[in-house]
Amino acid sequence: MLFLGYDENERKKVLGRSLKGMCAAEPGAFQEIITPYNYTLYRNDIEENRVAVIISGGGSYGPLFMGFVGKGLADVACEGDFDCAPSAYALYHIAKIVHRAKGILFITNNYIGDFLNNDMAQELLQTENIDSRVCYVTDDMFSASGEPEANRGGLCGVGVITKIASAAANTGMDLDGVYAVTRKAIERMRSVTVQYCEEKNVLEFGAGFSGEEPKLVLPYNGVDDMARQIYTCAMDELSVYFPKEVFFTINRMRLLAYIEGFVITDSLKTCFEEADYKVAGCAVGAYFDAFSGSGCIATILALDEELAKYLPVVRGYDFTI
Repeated sequence: MLFLGYDENERKKVLGRSLKGMCAAEPGAFQEIITPYNYTLYRNDIEENRVAVIISGGGSYGPLFMGFVGKGLADVACEGDFDCAPSAYALYHIAKIVHRAKGILFITNNYIGDFLNNDMAQELLQTENIDSRVCYVTDDMFSASGEPEANRGGLCGVGVITKIASAAANTGMDLDGVYAVTRKAIERMRSVTVQYCEEKNVLEFGAGFSGEEPKLVLPYNGVDDMARQIYTCAMDELSVYFPKEVFFTINRMRLLAYIEGFVITDSLKTCFEEADYKVAGCAVGAYFDAFSGSGCIATILALDEELAKYLPVVRGYDFTI
């Protein structure tokens, strides 16, 4: 990327400048708050008498998290520096600005910095009698092996979770109701990370974006076989919910071609339909660019009648989810 050649002082300005660029690209839609260590973008048209939805995480080059602010998505995105959680005080400050009488729902991936700072922000809001809840996304099914599922980390499933939370909030339900819907979606969601190693002609499942080794390595036998492996991994856990319908997204890694994402989507959809699952919807995009190789993250949500109501097609600035 062009600005990776910047010196450290210039690189520190990138996230702030990107917010200014986003505001310029959609005049009147957003406001930004830029401090030395935190970067916040929020909607100008947040509806009254509605639960406000705030997503947060470490700064990145892709849409997550700043791209996921807008109608049908979050009301606010708050980032720290690259790969660093925003501070509790940044979250607390923006929550007070966007509070619309029905409380705040924080959504973040389940990593220790995000956990601690969102939890502290919630405590600070309690001192001012502002009700809030925090949902920690744990869709990375290959993380925290041998540990409880609650210890797993989060990947790009946070995007789908955000649109579900927003859709629930748009019905006017109270904070407990929005929180319950969002928690259910998190519990019924799994993400499968798979990368193609051309040198060995193998598929590597479950490698972490911080350098963690893959958990499963299999020979590459074509995209249809890869889709079946993704299906098998996810449904080994999701089948306990006895779903009749699923929703899924395919997140392209940096070196996966645009058309390849749609080929994988077609193949995975076929896998579900051959197993008598209805595919209620699917989406393809480059939502989360932490992985530089060729491959994808497939995120599968096992639906029930309630969750199926909160899956409208939402269009961000340059993506659909």
